Order: sequence, then structure tokens, then C-alpha cells
Amino acid sequence: PKPPEAQPQLGTAVDGPRKHKKKRNRKGRARREEQRDEPARLSGRVIDVETRHAVPLVAVRVLGTSFRVETEPTGVFFWNELPRQTQLQIEFTHKEYRPQTVPYRSTKDDEQYLVVKMAPKQSRAEKKRSRRAAWDG
Repeated sequence: PKPPEAQPQLGTAVDGPRKHKKKRNRKGRARREEQRDEPARLSGRVIDVETRHAVPLVAVRVLGTSFRVETEPTGVFFWNELPRQTQLQIEFTHKEYRPQTVPYRSTKDDEQYLVVKMAPKQSRAEKKRSRRAAWDG
């Protein structure tokens, strides 16, 4: 048997740690480059800020591009192929709600999820007052 000093210790590379580390870095760089080429995915839900209910039929678009979708009856929207850029502006519009623009930054994650709270143009109390005034008038 070899003396204990000459035996390699468990968990160390026999050829030396430097070569092993370089191989990992090359693979890591290749994976990051592949990820940049893949389109970003974004999904989310639009809700009313007062009632917390889903807001259907909200027009959602990425400013400066042709990407546009509409929320489903559950308030959900999604894009499977967004351009990978550092910063995008996403606009949410609905005839009964104040328009809202949200900044979006693509990250390393495959998919991001947004929850957007939209405020109505008129609050519930204002709507009641205007209905009463119309009824009385």
C-alpha cells in the first residue's frame, strides 16, 4: 500500500482543479448564449384595485412593437415569444379603467408572471352619486 501522503484525497481532481474549472466555464458561457437566443415568455393577470376581481378584455401591448393581446375572461394574458431586450414598456388599456404602463425587464428566468392592478376611471362611490343625480334629475 502507498503511504497516506501519496494517495489522492476524496473530492479533488487528479489532473488538477484548473482544467476542470475551465470546462465548467465554457459550458456555462454556451448555455448563457443559447438562453439569449431564446425568446422571453411573459404571463400575468389584470385585477381591479378596489374589488380584486379579474378584469376581462384589457388590451395589453408592448410599446414600440406589434405585440398585442387581450386578457381572457379570467383576466389572464400571456406571450410565448417576446424579444429579449433589457427594457420594454407594457401598456394596459380598458375603456372603464385608467391606462397603465408597466416597465418590464427580461431576466435569466424562462418565464415571468405579472399581477397588474388597474384603477377604475370612476370609483364605486362616484358611480353611485352620478346614478342618484341622474335618477333625481
